[in-house]
Amino acid sequence: MTRQPKLLTRVLAHLALLVLVAVVLYPVMLVCKKAFEPGRDFALSASPIPHELTLDHFRSLFGSRGSNGEHLFVRQALNSIVIALATTVVGVFISCTAAYALSRFRFPGRKAGLTTFVVVQMFPATLLIMPLYVVLDKLGLLNSMTGLVLVYST
Repeated sequence: MTRQPKLLTRVLAHLALLVLVAVVLYPVMLVCKKAFEPGRDFALSASPIPHELTLDHFRSLFGSRGSNGEHLFVRQALNSIVIALATTVVGVFISCTAAYALSRFRFPGRKAGLTTFVVVQMFPATLLIMPLYVVLDKLGLLNSMTGLVLVYST
């Protein structure tokens, strides 16, 4: 007799999980449908299953070339990878050295520095747009990968 409630509970739990998985995966399936369906057929149906399949969008993406004849997608992907790696290295280096110094050493201004760090974290990043622009302009780093890495790292 005690097996029935456990079996019923398991079945209901699995059904609830299947519904949640379907809700979470529905937008992902719509994106895949948009990628593989030709033209504007996407707007005609809410079904995540495409009626026709085509690779035209991918041919357009990977086949587009810049003014110098280079493949745009490959160049942009490599730029993103380089910036992400450089940002990670610089950010981890700065964070680790600052964390080590602030946690191990007692020096004048340590407490004020930690308080300032916490207070600065309370402000939204959009407040920094103008000051960052001015600083990057003064340093000559506008429209450069180095400026982007510095902004992302800090």
